[in-house]
Amino acid sequence: MVIVTHDGGFHSDEVFATATLLLISPDSRIVRSRKPEDWEKGDYVVDVGGVYDEEKNRFDHHQVEGAGERENGIPYSSFGLVWKKFGKQVSQSDEVFEYIDKELAQPIDAHDCGIKIVRSEKGLSEYTIGKVIHTFMPLDESADTNEAFQKAVMFAQKILCAEIDAKKYEIGARAKIKEAYEQSEDKRILVLEERIPWEKEVIEAHQDVLFVVYPHTSQWRVKTVKKNLLTFEPRKALPKEWGGKIKDDLASVTGVSDAVFCHRALFTAGAGSKEGALALAKLAVDNFLEG
Repeated sequence: MVIVTHDGGFHSDEVFATATLLLISPDSRIVRSRKPEDWEKGDYVVDVGGVYDEEKNRFDHHQVEGAGERENGIPYSSFGLVWKKFGKQVSQSDEVFEYIDKELAQPIDAHDCGIKIVRSEKGLSEYTIGKVIHTFMPLDESADTNEAFQKAVMFAQKILCAEIDAKKYEIGARAKIKEAYEQSEDKRILVLEERIPWEKEVIEAHQDVLFVVYPHTSQWRVKTVKKNLLTFEPRKALPKEWGGKIKDDLASVTGVSDAVFCHRALFTAGAGSKEGALALAKLAVDNFLEG
């Protein structure tokens, strides 16, 4: 199988599109060209050629009419088009398919189509996946970009596979979170016996949970639950009096002998034991005002 995309400079959309196609056809050969005769030979043609035809595996979006857009108005770029056709085959899950489209494909497509989706704050901007991919471009403009493109594609494939695996793991963790919640005597504190991805599920499905207790390396942690996935603001912060304190100082103010630390931003604290972390969580819920 032959994957054709354009030569010269590259962007995250055709890089991730190519990475996705290599998950479908791992032994494919990549041809980078702007010559129509090379496009004709491609089994897949990505981000070049002026044609979007899913049946013929032509995935360009630069034509006057574009290649369509999602219900939220985000247009499709080459990655989104490839993912729309092959994403369910790659991920083997409708939910993972939707997750990758929302978290990875849509931001990449929006950027490639000139749509701003992130507001700058304090004169700063997000360090996006597009910027990461751009770092693979040679600084010398006369250098051959084919090798750099191959490296970028391999990097993108690792990210894509890691995101798919992480989402599947998160989905699998839901039953454990539900069981732990149902067994909790105080629904404001969720105790997990292992470190699993809990944040999205707890935020969306368990509105009364304020703190989550879980093991972390050689310690046990208490962590606040955010009000939503787009903010750092917690449902309830840890007590102000704990902020920045460690070991004896924290133990003195809390009465928890194996207390280890409390982050100065009041979103997490730790103890040497499960019992210690649970004691910190109970103190934060019952005995102190919101920080």
